Amino acid sequence: MHVLKRISISLSRNFGRSALLLAIIFVLGSVISGAISAMQAVENIDSNLRRSMPSVAIVEWDIEALEEYEDLAGERIMPEMFSFEMATRLGDLPYVRTYNLSIGEFLISSELQSVTMDEEPLMGEWNSFNLRGVYSDDFIDLNEGVIEITSGRAFTTEEINSLSHVVLISDRFADVNNLHVGSFFTLENIIWNEVAEDTQSFIEENIFSKQSYDFEVVGIFRTVADINTGDDWTDALIFAEINNRIYSPNPTVAAAQAFYFEQRREQNPHDDYLKGISEGDILFRNIYLLNDHRDMDNFRYAALYIIPEFYTVTNLTHTDAFRLVASSVDTLTELFALVLWVAIFAAVIILSLLILLTLRDNKQELGIYLALGESKSKVIVRMMMEVLLVAVVAIILALFVGNIVADGISEVMLRNSLIEQEQRNEGLFVGHLESWGFSGGSSLSAEEVLASYDTSLDIQTMIIFITVAVSTVIVSTFIPLLYITRLNPKKIML
Repeated sequence: MHVLKRISISLSRNFGRSALLLAIIFVLGSVISGAISAMQAVENIDSNLRRSMPSVAIVEWDIEALEEYEDLAGERIMPEMFSFEMATRLGDLPYVRTYNLSIGEFLISSELQSVTMDEEPLMGEWNSFNLRGVYSDDFIDLNEGVIEITSGRAFTTEEINSLSHVVLISDRFADVNNLHVGSFFTLENIIWNEVAEDTQSFIEENIFSKQSYDFEVVGIFRTVADINTGDDWTDALIFAEINNRIYSPNPTVAAAQAFYFEQRREQNPHDDYLKGISEGDILFRNIYLLNDHRDMDNFRYAALYIIPEFYTVTNLTHTDAFRLVASSVDTLTELFALVLWVAIFAAVIILSLLILLTLRDNKQELGIYLALGESKSKVIVRMMMEVLLVAVVAIILALFVGNIVADGISEVMLRNSLIEQEQRNEGLFVGHLESWGFSGGSSLSAEEVLASYDTSLDIQTMIIFITVAVSTVIVSTFIPLLYITRLNPKKIML
C-alpha cells in the first residue's frame, strides 16, 4: 500500500509527463494492435478457405519421374499397376474420411441420345456414354451433393457387390430418351477395326467385336452441384458430362472393361501398352476425401509405403485460386509485419528517450531517495511500476481502438488487392471438383474471400497484443532505468 501511495503521488505530481507517456503508448499501441489484428485476420483467410473446401487427393502416374527415368535409361517402361487392393488400403488410413473407387468404361448406342451442347456426333450414328462404376451404396457423388435421386432408388448393397445390370440416369437423359424408372435400354461395347478413324468409318462393317448389355433403370437423379467456374462454356461442358453419366455397380463396369481389353489384346497382340495391362488388371478412378487439409502431408507419407513406384499423390484442392489468394495474403502480411516491427522499434526508441529525459529531470529526487537509504533496486521497481500503471491504461484503450482502425483500413487494402487479382486473372478460379464428386465452390469472388475475413478480437489476438505491448514497454523502461545504477547520491546532493 505504501508503494502504491508513493506511485500515485509521483504520477499526480508529474501529471504532464504521465499524460504524455500515456498518449505515446496509446498511439503506438494502437498501431501495434491494428497490425497484429490485421495479420491474424489476413493469415486466417487461407486456412478458413481450405477448411471450407474439401481436402481431396488422388493417386496418379508421376509423369515427371517417368520422363526423368526414361531420359536416363533410354527406354520407356510401364509402371506396376496401382491395384484395387492398394487403393482400398489407402482408403483405410486414419487420415481419410471417405473415398471412392470408380471403374469406368465407355459404351455406345445408336438409339439413345446424349444431353448435348449442340455438337456434331464424333462417331456417326453412334453416341458414346460414360458408364461410371459405383463403389458403395452411398457413393461419393450422392453423398457429397453433386446429384440427388428424385425418382426410384439408389443401388442396394447386394447390387453393388455383384454383376447387376442396373443403372441410375439423370432426369435430362431420361427426358431426352423417354425413359423412366423400370425402363430397359441397351448399350454396346464395340471394338472397331483400325480403319475406323473418322466419322464415316463407324459402321457395322468396321466392327472387330462387340458385346451388348441390357440395363434396367432403378433410379433417376438430378444435378444439384453449383457449377460456376467463371466460364459459361466450361460450366455447360461439366453440366452436360454429369447429366450424361450412367451409374452402375463396379463389378458390372469391370466386366465390360475386361471384355474391351481382352478384345483389344487379341486385335493388337504386339501393343506394348496392352501388354502392360495384364488379365485381371482394372483401370479405375480413385479419390480420397481427407478429414482435414492438415492431413495431406501425413497421407502422402503413408501412401509412399503402399503405392507403386512412379505414382504420386496429387492434391486436387491445391489450386491456382489459393495461390492467388495467398499472393494477396502474403503481400499484406509482409506489409503489416513491417508496420508492426517499425511501431515496436519506434516505441522502444521514443519511450526510452522520454523516460531517460524524465529521469534526468528528476535526478535530485532520485538522489534524495538513494541518500535516505532506499536501494537502487527498489527505486527501479517503483519507476517500472509507475510506467506500467500508465501503460496498462494506454494498452487497454489501444487494444480496442487499434482493432477498430485495422478492421476498416486492412479490409479496404485486402479488397483492393483481391479485386486487382480477380481482374487480372478473370476470377479467382479454384478448379472444379464436380466431375470428381464434389459440389459447389468452383470459383471465388473477392467478396466470397472477404466473407472469411474477421478482425474481431479473440483471446489469441488479445494475448499476442498484450504480450508484445507489455514486453515493448518493459524493454523501453528497463534500458533507461539502468541510468539509476550509475547515480551517486553524494554527487547529486552537492
